[in-house]
Amino acid sequence: MKHKLLFWQLFVPTCLILGLLILVLHAEISESEQTAQQQKINQVTYQVNLLKNEIESELLSVERDLVRLRNEQAFILFAKLPTQPSKKTVENSWMNMLNTHPNFQQIRYIDASGTEQVRVERQLTSNKVVATNEFQNKLDRPYVQNGLALDNNEILVSDFDLNQEFGEIERPIRPTIRFIVKFGDETLISILIKSLVRLSALFVLLSDLLSNLVMKLKTKGYSLSITYVLACFLT
Repeated sequence: MKHKLLFWQLFVPTCLILGLLILVLHAEISESEQTAQQQKINQVTYQVNLLKNEIESELLSVERDLVRLRNEQAFILFAKLPTQPSKKTVENSWMNMLNTHPNFQQIRYIDASGTEQVRVERQLTSNKVVATNEFQNKLDRPYVQNGLALDNNEILVSDFDLNQEFGEIERPIRPTIRFIVKFGDETLISILIKSLVRLSALFVLLSDLLSNLVMKLKTKGYSLSITYVLACFLT
């Protein structure tokens, strides 16, 4: 599954940092302290494995929602014969999904030219879910190019990147990920999510690990910025 690649892109660096932390701890502590430190290490390892399972479950849930949107009768009718009433029906359905999925930021229907044909989104300032006719062409974006290259009904999970609107990076910056399904030969449905609950938890755990690692390295006379380490991880 495509989402497994995304997971390993996040999980492997976390495990590498965890391994580095373990090496530093074993170099620093006396034998009498090793049992207590090993318990802490085991606890963190357990948390990482627990988050792994929960992240995979959440990613699968988003994929199921995407397939449900693609198979909705209202959407199929609109895709075959786009009219204003059929478009309104699709917008209402997708707005309902956004209202029940707080992590979903946008749902869009994109044609073969890369132009949005239906777009519902959550407003940043009010968090209100609205349909908009301010359509953009996204053909220059890699996720659209890769999505159009999919086979019919194939699902793509994009890399993390910063969301862009009208060619500009959105402010405040918002790391996002997109789930995309190919519909027919030339069109896409895209769900943009601002975050995953369990991915956020993984980043919190990662930050704690990094803070501990930086502190241990400083006691050995090394200088390391946690901001720098996080930047290397996220880029």
